[in-house]
Amino acid sequence: PAARAVFGEWGGLVIAESWRADRLRVYSAGSAFDTDHDPRPVPGNPPESHHAAILDAGANARTSTRYTVTPLYFAAQNGHAPVMARLLDAGVDPNGTAYEGQTMLMPAALAGKADAVRLLLTRGAAVDAAEPYRGQTALMWAAAEGNTEAAAVLVEAGADIRKKSTGGFTPLLFAVRNAQIPVTVRLLDL
Repeated sequence: PAARAVFGEWGGLVIAESWRADRLRVYSAGSAFDTDHDPRPVPGNPPESHHAAILDAGANARTSTRYTVTPLYFAAQNGHAPVMARLLDAGVDPNGTAYEGQTMLMPAALAGKADAVRLLLTRGAAVDAAEPYRGQTALMWAAAEGNTEAAAVLVEAGADIRKKSTGGFTPLLFAVRNAQIPVTVRLLDL
């Protein structure tokens, strides 16, 4: 279907609203990324001005893929704090969840972006929220990936270092299991 409005370019990609007002399409050389069908993010972090232009043109900041992946989730996954701030300013819930109940803190912690984690926490994200499938928290994700700075921000915000996943793992056990020595040492020092 033809695009209704073109919002801007994103590193050679054209961002446009599709025939469905709640969906965006990203066009590039005849192929498209449709937020209703493809949960993968577009590679790279485009300039902040492009994100602002897209939102200023009326894009729905709360839109999601059929897998409930939102623009905030993609921004958190890429650790792009300026875009996250813009989306939060547009009214997106910092405690929103994606597929399997993953909170917005989880991809930010997994990416190891302390500034993105800090932003979500200052905007009200629940530090100890756990996804229901495995009972894992953002601190567990940060510890498993060895993201010491993100883990430190979560601990400073009051994350429970003794909380267990449904499999019985604490953040420390996730760090040890994955041989993440700096995070292991940091958690042992607490």
